Amino acid sequence: MMKSSVLFALTAFILSLNAQASQTLEGVWLRPCHTQSLQVQEFSGELSSLTELFFEDASCSSPFLAFFNDGTVQTNQNEMNFKFQKVFIKLYADNLVQDFNQRAVCGIKDWKKSSLQEITGLSCALFQNRKSIQVPRAGDMRYGIWKIENSLLYFGQLTPEKNGLTPEKRPNTWDPRSYKKTNVNILEHDQ
Repeated sequence: MMKSSVLFALTAFILSLNAQASQTLEGVWLRPCHTQSLQVQEFSGELSSLTELFFEDASCSSPFLAFFNDGTVQTNQNEMNFKFQKVFIKLYADNLVQDFNQRAVCGIKDWKKSSLQEITGLSCALFQNRKSIQVPRAGDMRYGIWKIENSLLYFGQLTPEKNGLTPEKRPNTWDPRSYKKTNVNILEHDQ
């Protein structure tokens, strides 16, 4: 269950990165703990980064793994286009590090706990031994929508039909889970 939801969430947070070019989006936005994950989106000019942190527990106190997506964004009214630059992953659990090393996930055999690993453009069996997914490549695009309402930031709801992979598949309904502007990026990563 977590495996497919993580992939779906990965696409959702990637789409949400796209909103940054507008001055109203400038800064750091947090979507608090929900279903064992939280998300932080940071917008600075045309640059955008999204962090999605997954936890072992419902109270989001024991980190498990994190995805970091860096790129650029262009906005036009309430539409956004995000272009990937880099994708990273960080593992926080010893058992996950051991599993990733045993399976040579993404072709990498030296995973380390709490160490940032770039996976841009790789084919990775992140969650199932024989089921690889294509990690976005530098230059890959995602297409979404955004709005700020009552000081909360909303992005488009991803569905199998409206998955944001092409302009025609741009979401057209709103995800009810919102982000609130915050002063601190609690999930900074080094590049």
